[in-house]
Amino acid sequence: MAQEDPSALFMGYVGQKVVVMKDGKVLMCKGNTGFLEHLWDFPGGRMHTGEFPAESLARELKEELGVEFTLGKPLFTAVTYKTPKNIPRYYVVFEASLVDPDAPFQVAEDEIAELRWVGEDEVNNLPTWEDWRVLLKEYFKQHAR
Repeated sequence: MAQEDPSALFMGYVGQKVVVMKDGKVLMCKGNTGFLEHLWDFPGGRMHTGEFPAESLARELKEELGVEFTLGKPLFTAVTYKTPKNIPRYYVVFEASLVDPDAPFQVAEDEIAELRWVGEDEVNNLPTWEDWRVLLKEYFKQHAR
């Protein structure tokens, strides 16, 4: 996969993520570089200049996972300064579903080291951002079987 062009990134680094639930579990991934390789994250990526949010998120998900998603409502917003250069990164997390729940993932190994479905019972001990832990707990609570 081609290296991302930093000049194409929307100023301020706007990231978009998705919460996807299947069989009572949420899809999480680990990046393969830097600080991302130690934390579980929601699939998604950063917006490029000139992109609309839905278009940007669909592009990132297709590039990283090789499958298509149906995007739903926004669930959560956050801002963090815990980035390599202390540049604020703004996040919007959307609810999403797989267009074909049985389609195999085609993971972009240059971006994602690991992919897994996480259950509610794993959230407290999951190495992830604290904002994501809060979101996961609330999401599971609202979608309890």
